[in-house]
Amino acid sequence: MFHVHRLWTRCCVLCLTLLSLSQSHCSPPETCTTEGVSTTVSLDPTGSPCTKDCECSGQNFEGICDNGTCSAVPREDCNEKGKSRTCRPQRTRANECREGLQTCHPSYLNASKWGNCVPRTPSPENDAETCGDSIDNDCDGQTDKFDPGCKQYCIPGSTEPCYSQTGPDGKEIPIPEGTANKGNCKYGIRTCQEDRTWGACKGAVGPQPTEVCGNRLDDDCNAVIDDGCTLHQSCYSNAECSKGELCIRTTPASGFCFQSCKQDSTCTNNLDKRTRCLPLNVYGSIVNICAEEVPDKTFCDINRSKICKASSSCYQNICLPSASEGDICGQVTNAGSTDYIPCQPGLTCHRISSERPPVCIQPCDPKQGCEHAGFYCVALTPIQHGCIQIGCQNDAQCLWNQTSKTKHVCYQFPTLSEKLCLPESYPGNADVLQACNPSKKVFCKQGLYCQILKADGSGFCTKSCTKDSDCGANATCQKSPQSNGSFCTK
Repeated sequence: MFHVHRLWTRCCVLCLTLLSLSQSHCSPPETCTTEGVSTTVSLDPTGSPCTKDCECSGQNFEGICDNGTCSAVPREDCNEKGKSRTCRPQRTRANECREGLQTCHPSYLNASKWGNCVPRTPSPENDAETCGDSIDNDCDGQTDKFDPGCKQYCIPGSTEPCYSQTGPDGKEIPIPEGTANKGNCKYGIRTCQEDRTWGACKGAVGPQPTEVCGNRLDDDCNAVIDDGCTLHQSCYSNAECSKGELCIRTTPASGFCFQSCKQDSTCTNNLDKRTRCLPLNVYGSIVNICAEEVPDKTFCDINRSKICKASSSCYQNICLPSASEGDICGQVTNAGSTDYIPCQPGLTCHRISSERPPVCIQPCDPKQGCEHAGFYCVALTPIQHGCIQIGCQNDAQCLWNQTSKTKHVCYQFPTLSEKLCLPESYPGNADVLQACNPSKKVFCKQGLYCQILKADGSGFCTKSCTKDSDCGANATCQKSPQSNGSFCTK
């Protein structure tokens, strides 16, 4: 009886095992849908016998029939019904793409899983729709804007540099290559429109046919500003110029021929606006030439006969209001902005004292002296002399106060035996014996001057004195070794 019971138990186990195996690896299912799936396969059909692909795909697995045996992979879950994505088919034929499409929760699946990966047949990828669907339609391994057939299409709202201009007919005209970002030429920007085509190129500047002389721009984008714009014949002497012209040196080594004049009526060349007889300072000598008079803040160049009006000077090819003799010149800061004020023709800009602003001074020859009484020809630099008023007794005697806009004071330098007229000093905060350095804009208080001690321009603030009490605490009045005056020191 015991043996019979054990035999019955073994038979039951064997039957259950066979039943389980029949659900995993079984005979081909009876029903295949038109979508290519079996209505009866729910478990993994891998290894099951088959005659066609649809027998290896069901609700939870997608597979193919390979040599009479199923080969399947689990279906992945998805979230958005009807959404499509690209996929890699398990098998493709000669006329099919290596890339396919599958849909989320198609009608033949009961749950939200990705459907079968259906191989695609290559189709053209060269219009607005196929160039923006994120699909490699022509199966060449390149998609949308990266595909050679989609160069004319783009992603709406995107931008890119461009180098073309719009012609009279509204069509884009390419600009010659090699000129972009040279001279006045530059790239523009174009924006992709809603129809996936590029809009017009905006902001691009191409080369002009000819140079616009005098605008200080490289209009033809050949890396040369105002090339071919010289109006005058080059020369080394008057003999090389035509009748009525002078050879004027615009550089120490060479010059150009200019039409000389005495009055405006002498200038008959009306074609290029050289109708004014204007004075020109050439290395200290004044000559009158026929030229075009240009206003302030505009281009000036003697080589093109563009000369500033009498009250202005040409500084770095721009006409700027100029300063007269005794007026402040050079870099001037006013209301937070810094401007350059050049001197009028024939004058030179020089700083007489380190803590005082530079002023325009009349150059002079030590052998000839100065024209105005009270002015003496003194050395400004080792190679240049200028006229300075020396010997004043008070501020009222400073003649520059009568002719210039800058206030001047009669000041006694301890190192000089006589007083001289100087522009008012910069207002500073450093007191007697305190450190100063005008080159670093560390100035002394009004009425003091900086006694320079070192090559870097540093020193201490001092003033003229006759006794110790003039100097204040911790300072003494000491006689200057260079003159009869005295100054405050430690």
